[in-house]
Amino acid sequence: MSGSTVASLLALIALPEVAFAADPQSQKGPPAAPALIYSWNGVYLGSQFGYSFNEVSEQATDMTPSYLGASGVFPSLANPVLDAQSYLSKGLFTGVHVGYNKQYGSLVVGTEADVDFAGMHRAGTQFNMLALGLGGPYGVNIQDNFRLSLRGRVGYAQDRSLYYLTGGLTNGGYTVQQNYWPLSAPTALTRDIFNIERFGWTLGGGVEYAFAGPWSARLEYRHSDFGAAVLASTAIPGLTFRERAAENSVSLGLTYHTEAARAETVAAPQPGTSAGAN
Repeated sequence: MSGSTVASLLALIALPEVAFAADPQSQKGPPAAPALIYSWNGVYLGSQFGYSFNEVSEQATDMTPSYLGASGVFPSLANPVLDAQSYLSKGLFTGVHVGYNKQYGSLVVGTEADVDFAGMHRAGTQFNMLALGLGGPYGVNIQDNFRLSLRGRVGYAQDRSLYYLTGGLTNGGYTVQQNYWPLSAPTALTRDIFNIERFGWTLGGGVEYAFAGPWSARLEYRHSDFGAAVLASTAIPGLTFRERAAENSVSLGLTYHTEAARAETVAAPQPGTSAGAN
């Protein structure tokens, strides 16, 4: 066999090896698995607990001159009475929430409703202009009862993190009790009890993180304004109270997302194509 023939055979044998080494795709191994991103789509429900500060601004007015109580308990209610006072009730609350999300890329929009069982409370004795008019100090007890809200949500999603704003309609109930102890009859107790329920608005924001399967946790702040209510005393004719309530709350929540498949596949680019190619 001639030398040229041997050289030709060796070249043919080596040609596939050279081609394999020149092809970078052949050295990458099997294609990468498709990327996964978290999906916020679907119905969710959960619970929350937190701490709230409810500020009640009160204005007392009585323009009835020299009211004399039927029992003589208030022998001289100095008039006119014009007084303004603010009270802060604070404490823990807990509740439940349910909602629905729809995701468009990084944009997440949805609706949520919640109910909270409030435990905020405030009690104290007042020495102010109304107390001078009554002839003695009086006590104020405020007990918050419940909160309801129906809100929209809009947020920005970064995989398992969601940053959102929320706002909408709220409804709140609380009880204000005024206890009067005039100095002229310190053992006599006269009281007004007002059960107040008001609609208002609420606005806030938070951050939510999906930490395990369908479960996520969130931290949320909200400001709520329940408007004003005008109340007439049943103990002292002519005496009225204008009560305005505004609240700030911070809560932690735990949420279960009912759609079990929480990860959506994002197809990896095929060899020879770019991610933006059609």
